[in-house]
Amino acid sequence: MKTVANDNEVILVVDDEVALQDLVKVQLDAVGYKVLTASSGIEALEMLARENTVHLLMTDIVMPGMSGFELAEQVMEKYPEIKILLVSGYTGKTVLANDSQKKFTENMLNKPYKLVELAQKIRQIFEEE
Repeated sequence: MKTVANDNEVILVVDDEVALQDLVKVQLDAVGYKVLTASSGIEALEMLARENTVHLLMTDIVMPGMSGFELAEQVMEKYPEIKILLVSGYTGKTVLANDSQKKFTENMLNKPYKLVELAQKIRQIFEEE
């Protein structure tokens, strides 16, 4: 499976841990993606309101304030063309607030993951119609 970016694919990485955000940005930059970062769901929504070129939202599930599930729901409602990838080290403990959040578990990646796993998952999501 192809693991490198197509021209101009933009990913918004949302994680409250800045060190992880920076690591993912460096890794995804290395395989050809343009990467934007946000430290919270609110910051991500503000960025999306200004930045109309995001193709994929990659968000941690467990974050203070707004969970990744809540962020994903709002993004899907406001920006249905944006694809969603949820990541978490706590997926076994994550409680879905409602049945509509189950759709996001199909595109989920458990931490820790290797760059090749992340790149393959992103390509898989981009190639789904």
